[in-house]
Amino acid sequence: MKKYSLPEPEVAVLLWTSLMTMMEWNKKEEMVPEQAVKHLRQYTSLLSA
Repeated sequence: MKKYSLPEPEVAVLLWTSLMTMMEWNKKEEMVPEQAVKHLRQYTSLLSA
């Protein structure tokens, strides 16, 4: 963030948007929350940084 002078909130939005667009979401709405949790678990270390 410091290298490119990006504010932390902007980095968070960019990161979240990127993670969410990487996934092809299920068409059944009731399946999406479970699918999202499984997807985001892979990136917990990145999200906690």
